[in-house]
Amino acid sequence: MDRAYVAVFGVAVLWLLNGCAIPFAYSHHVDPGSRDEISASTASALEVGRTTRLDVLWALGEPDGRAADDSWFTYGSERSKGAGLALAPGLELGPSKEQVSRTVILFDHDGVVSKAEFQQSACGHTIMPLTGRCLDIRGSDLADADKARARAEGKGKVLAQSDAQVRNGTPTHCGFNFHTPYSYEFLIVTDRMIIVGPEEISYVDLAEVLPPWRQELDDWIAIRRKNGLCSFIFISSDKKETARVHELIAERFRYYAQIRNESDSQSVP
Repeated sequence: MDRAYVAVFGVAVLWLLNGCAIPFAYSHHVDPGSRDEISASTASALEVGRTTRLDVLWALGEPDGRAADDSWFTYGSERSKGAGLALAPGLELGPSKEQVSRTVILFDHDGVVSKAEFQQSACGHTIMPLTGRCLDIRGSDLADADKARARAEGKGKVLAQSDAQVRNGTPTHCGFNFHTPYSYEFLIVTDRMIIVGPEEISYVDLAEVLPPWRQELDDWIAIRRKNGLCSFIFISSDKKETARVHELIAERFRYYAQIRNESDSQSVP
């Protein structure tokens, strides 16, 4: 277990034993500015191939989020609930959660519903960061994916794409722990490069693709660049997908390394 986590946990225990921990409770309530309720029935009421964008607007009103080209709408609600201990100002330990319910509606080029999907996530507010991205009723994750796909156009054949959590080591330390800064990005792997968030990483700029990096209970894709910086990528949707994407990146790295080696050997007189 990470030493920093053990230290924080120890402080929590001391606060509790000294009688300084203050219990608190959250009522189960809809967050201000959120819709009362979005459920699976919201999506099931829409007819794929028949319901139009105008029908959706008449039935559900203005969406909470929408694509720049109106190719998708999101409708969502947020609820807070839970209880726990306030150990110190700004430091809470307990099962406080925010439940997010969201319906994502996709439209075809004619403005007709092509897919309607109900999604939910429960995000905890604790001292330990989550490896999964909390849903946003406004669809910021969908907008990020749209931007990434637009940037990927003309930059090779898309081999894989997924939401991902990204952490970076330092040029002197290829590793991380739970308090290493992280971000949620949309990952696109093409046959020419890795596009993750604002970065475009060419395979020729990699020094190596490390074996799957085991951190606690999760497997991370680990790459080391020629400048020494290591990046770690976690795909929360599926461990099998993580393994598949890792192998895709490793295969493309080996491919370009072979081309470089052959080119170097031909240039030797």
